[in-house]
Amino acid sequence: MKKTLFATFFFPPEFGGIQTYLHGLISNLPPEKVVVLAKSGEETEEYDKKQPYPIYRTSFNSVLKFIKLSNLSFQKTLSRIIKKEHIEHVVLGHPLPLGISCQIIKKRFKIPYSTFTHGKEITEALKDNTLHSRTLRGTLYNADHVFCTTHFMAKLLIDKCNVPLKAIKIIPPGVSPETFTEKISKEALKAKYGLTGKKVLITISRLVKRKGHDLVLNALKIIVKSHPEVHYLIVGSGEEEKELKSLVIKVHLENHVTFIPHASNTDIKDLYTLSDIFVMPTRTISGDIEGFGIVYLEAAAAGLPVVATNTGGVAEAVVQNTTGILLDDPESIGENTFIGELTKTLELLLASKDKRDLLGMRAKKRVLAEFTWKKQSKKLEDVL
Repeated sequence: MKKTLFATFFFPPEFGGIQTYLHGLISNLPPEKVVVLAKSGEETEEYDKKQPYPIYRTSFNSVLKFIKLSNLSFQKTLSRIIKKEHIEHVVLGHPLPLGISCQIIKKRFKIPYSTFTHGKEITEALKDNTLHSRTLRGTLYNADHVFCTTHFMAKLLIDKCNVPLKAIKIIPPGVSPETFTEKISKEALKAKYGLTGKKVLITISRLVKRKGHDLVLNALKIIVKSHPEVHYLIVGSGEEEKELKSLVIKVHLENHVTFIPHASNTDIKDLYTLSDIFVMPTRTISGDIEGFGIVYLEAAAAGLPVVATNTGGVAEAVVQNTTGILLDDPESIGENTFIGELTKTLELLLASKDKRDLLGMRAKKRVLAEFTWKKQSKKLEDVL
């Protein structure tokens, strides 16, 4: 593996799917071959000290205005790190807006660059033939390698962005098996969190409309009539928080829903362990798709059955009727029909511990066999 600089807006300690994905891959590479350039933020200094590889931080202010990308100070920052750390390859955590600078750096230093893609940035940029769209295509076309998480994304890159097949490398997310080794029982954790006797549904994600929390709440208002013991944990924060809290009051679910806006890694592990069903019925909104959904793998590693929608690359994370249940996209069948299907599916699982246990057992077996970070990181190391 060549000494590689990973440049990204999205990196821990900031929370999110891309952050988790990049950290999981990078942290399992040989640390002496890794350098990271990431966005500065709160608590980054303490986090960075604990990592086995150097992390540089910048505000990225010079690249926030897209039109100025070609001649601003980010290139100087990139050049300085390349020289100081003897970088042989640059990998972008996302193609834009850093791609323009990397194309220039490639010509100047004769250093190759590659980029990860995640879904939304591709579909957003392809809506029209703007400068944004053309720059995306140029960044992808000139990259040595374009990494994506699913075959769904690979097809999109080939069909819509003209990325050469030989450049595309599929590297799904992973999990750390040791994270989900149970050290305390489900019932003990339920007692700790005041959920004794409850059947717990959980969603862990940003609170944005695409993730489908509102769909779960509308199904839940029906479900509680036959399953008064059900409780829904909404873990995460985001722009929809106020709207979702208002919906909880509107449908009289105050005693059945708990919002947890901030949770540590230990808390999240505990919350997965105490839960009975993971549910995240994503919808496609204005081309914004679920590229894979790393939380589906985390839920599987915790032995949870998953209820999701067959959108984007989700079907590569959740195997229909084997590790979970996939429903049709609510945007294609209509929300009222979807809520009815979601209600029936959740009621079926809530009523059958055997069904939950079977799906959860299969899910855990699959994810530990195929989706560990060590396995996925080795794919990246072999390419670099």
